[in-house]
Amino acid sequence: MKSSGRFHNRLINDGWSFLLLPYGSKPEEAMTDGWKQVDLPHDWLISREDLYESAEAWYRRTLTSEETDAPVCLVRFDGVYMDCDILL
Repeated sequence: MKSSGRFHNRLINDGWSFLLLPYGSKPEEAMTDGWKQVDLPHDWLISREDLYESAEAWYRRTLTSEETDAPVCLVRFDGVYMDCDILL
């Protein structure tokens, strides 16, 4: 973890799980088995035969808060492609 004053920077590229569901899926549909372990960056579509496939890629990771006196925690996602919803 790198510290710069009041802020602590930590990469969270490892330890993610990935699930591919049909387009229009709801969060409760992601509560299933079948998650695969991946590290980021990850591109689920590049290995597919149909590069225009309509589906929803779900990623999840457990984050733990670190001891800090900062009242706010910022989570920054770089390189998210197109449409993205983040559920915390």
